[in-house]
Amino acid sequence: PVVWDFMTQVIGEKFRVFNMSFGMIDLNEFFMRLQDSNDEVSNWSDATIEKIKQVLRKMLVENEYLDDVKADHLNAVYLESRLEECIRANGDNDALLAFNCLH
Repeated sequence: PVVWDFMTQVIGEKFRVFNMSFGMIDLNEFFMRLQDSNDEVSNWSDATIEKIKQVLRKMLVENEYLDDVKADHLNAVYLESRLEECIRANGDNDALLAFNCLH
């Protein structure tokens, strides 16, 4: 659920409040909260956390949320209406924020 939590809690929240800035501080804060709330994550090594941060950032680039790994702002993304309908039908409305779907 790390990717789900990151996308809904960090990226979705940024879209919700129209704050398109993004940086390492966002990843660091996410992992600090995650470590505080999850004993298993609190036992992960620093190297593991750094690798996951790297993978999350790369995922954002590959899906055009970021222009490149050094970008400091999120791009608006658009969700294909058919996919939105499927997400809603599945009851995963929380996921919609991660796709900049605010309605």
